[in-house]
Amino acid sequence: MNIVKSTSVDAPGFALSGRFTFDDHKKFRELIESIHSISSDHMNLYMAELNYVDSAALGMLMLALDEAKKYGKHIVLRGTLGDVDKIFRMACFHELFDMAK
Repeated sequence: MNIVKSTSVDAPGFALSGRFTFDDHKKFRELIESIHSISSDHMNLYMAELNYVDSAALGMLMLALDEAKKYGKHIVLRGTLGDVDKIFRMACFHELFDMAK
């Protein structure tokens, strides 16, 4: 998976692309550790270019959610498409995260 940090003040966050799997744990852990430094009360995860997630990815997103809550922030999952969107909906992520197209 590739992770690119957004430099926009109005839309802070990260764009994720490719396959999000257990192998991305270390990279994603760095993203989680940067949540506290986001100046906004929300952090966007842009996912339109993400084409696969496994169960480990779902767990890592839950860790990110827990970390965000510690700092009073919300995570917005943006642009989930296709199979990724189906998996998130089956896992009831729409009840846990803010989701936007």
